[in-house]
Amino acid sequence: MQKTIEFITNNHDYVFQLLLGFFILIFGILFNNKINKIKENGICTNGEIIDFVKEINYTEDSLNRFLYYPIIRFKDLKGNSIERKAEIGTSIKSSKTLPYNTKIYYKQNGTNYEIIIENKIIDYLSAFVIITGLAIILFFTYNFLNIKL
Repeated sequence: MQKTIEFITNNHDYVFQLLLGFFILIFGILFNNKINKIKENGICTNGEIIDFVKEINYTEDSLNRFLYYPIIRFKDLKGNSIERKAEIGTSIKSSKTLPYNTKIYYKQNGTNYEIIIENKIIDYLSAFVIITGLAIILFFTYNFLNIKL
């Protein structure tokens, strides 16, 4: 235990960078799992994006950035017309003229709906985040071992 505390004290920059890499990696895996669960267990249907909601997203560098969440209208299995905000927002508002149709996946839990839009960018985003986390871990581990050898 004492050696672990000494290692962390002497190499706090490396430990912080390693934890950052693991945090990004875990976030990417959880994000990917959420998307896959909705796609596998949810219902695929056509939806109509009728509007966007602009929300503030606070980042690590304390800059306020906005995310745009699409408001989607679709019919559930019972034929009820549902309007809900999508689970995943983007930093760029779509330039398409509203309203427009798109393929969606939704999962219903009581009166709560989890909705994602079929979008290649979202599919690649989770892979990008996972690869970024792994790259950070490998890069800083290599640099640490290279310095210590």
